[in-house]
Amino acid sequence: MKKLLIFGVTVVASLMLSLTVARAGCPPPSPTDYPMIGWLGTYTAGPINYPAGSSCFITFEWCWRTTPWNGGEIEIYIGAVSSTGPCGAALTTDFSATMGDMALEIIKNYHPWTTADGGAGHPITSPIPPCPQQSSAIYRIIHRSCYSGIINFPSGARRDPCDDLTAGYCQQFWTLCWDFSGSSPVLRETLTGLEVNGPACSGVYNIEGEYKFGELINFGCSEVCP
Repeated sequence: MKKLLIFGVTVVASLMLSLTVARAGCPPPSPTDYPMIGWLGTYTAGPINYPAGSSCFITFEWCWRTTPWNGGEIEIYIGAVSSTGPCGAALTTDFSATMGDMALEIIKNYHPWTTADGGAGHPITSPIPPCPQQSSAIYRIIHRSCYSGIINFPSGARRDPCDDLTAGYCQQFWTLCWDFSGSSPVLRETLTGLEVNGPACSGVYNIEGEYKFGELINFGCSEVCP
């Protein structure tokens, strides 16, 4: 009887754990967009105080690569996003903006492409100039067009990219500059292009779910493109 009880506790613990671990992984490269250059990662960044001074903290998964396009393009993929503390609309109506701000965090504080070759054939070290000048390098920010609804767990909340391979991607193309007009420098992005590749979420075939106590919990997907 003791062994049976221990086994039951182990199963319950494992099933509960499934709700707190995001589905990890970088997406496959597009077959029409440098398919031989794979993504590097998956990395985890955070917790990041968002916005600074608030009680909200964001943690997220990300991948990166570079391509030889335009002398060297930097691509950042944002995956699962988690939050702790009161975060207001960061994971709901402002979710797309939150992912954009997380990409800026990668550019400001990580920027691995400046010291490593991510696929372009060389590191990309072109500087980000002061505004109103714009960077010569193009930054492509990518995330899935469909994300799960909010998954609540004891320490916070999470949204996962939907797994369905028929779902598309949102892609923003940026140039960047440093704004020195205030008391501290601010990295500003200029949107130069926006693409949504693939079908929008239908709510039928884009289904995100996990098992808990033998019951499928459905976190139906919705579109999050800007």
